[in-house]
Amino acid sequence: MPRARILFLCLALALAAISAPPQAAHAQEEPTPVIIVDLSSGYLLGVAHFDAWLESSMAADLVQPKINYELYSLNGWAGTAVGLAAEEYSEICPETYAVPMIVRQVTDGPLMAIGGAMHDVMPRWPEQLNTSSEMYRGFVADFLRQNGIPNPQVTITQLLRVDLEGDGTDEVLIAATHLQDDYGLEVHAGDYSIVLLRQLVNGRVETTMLEGEIFPVADQYFVPTKRSIQGVLDFDRDGVMEIVLGFSYYEGHSSGIFAKYVDGWEYVIGAGCGL
Repeated sequence: MPRARILFLCLALALAAISAPPQAAHAQEEPTPVIIVDLSSGYLLGVAHFDAWLESSMAADLVQPKINYELYSLNGWAGTAVGLAAEEYSEICPETYAVPMIVRQVTDGPLMAIGGAMHDVMPRWPEQLNTSSEMYRGFVADFLRQNGIPNPQVTITQLLRVDLEGDGTDEVLIAATHLQDDYGLEVHAGDYSIVLLRQLVNGRVETTMLEGEIFPVADQYFVPTKRSIQGVLDFDRDGVMEIVLGFSYYEGHSSGIFAKYVDGWEYVIGAGCGL
């Protein structure tokens, strides 16, 4: 379980603030909870309110009709939408809720929809780098060799550079996946799907795994998961940007948010559905 506090918010106050007209909402001294929706799936990932994170099922009552949402992709602001009330996503996933949207404008995707924010949720925009970079391919290969794959087949799917913490120093996010059976029901030796973070730690650049799976040996009973970077945004107003990852697997998909704490990055909230 993450150490981030998963707290119940004051429902009456939150509903009043979020449902108020824009000029009234912005007049509130207390910022409203921030509603987070993965627009590609419709999943309500949850709500952020300072250092509190509310999961999808507990946040659903906060999501009322006619809330305005700002849309963001990895390239920046991407459009606007108006949301309907949150609803159960599927009978087979009763803990997951979705938010239907009427999209007014979209420039590109994948998209995150943010409602109730009274701050700049994307204070620094990521720079998308060339995924064929030999330097970063080398970093990935070294990491995989250190984790049991002697001759890795390196496939970088996303490569982003961004100042996550607002301290003037850039970090680099690397998503890399190699699965012999793309959405299969087993894994082969040498398969992997990882998201790496390269960052400056005590004057040295270190490569750590934010999230992932590495398979030095085959496992015919393990269903692999593909990972992607869906967003880099500051949901909780602390100036440090959170990282949104997408997870797709055989007959299932989910999204999760990772936040920075003293000891590193931790999963805080997310939602998904699958068989």
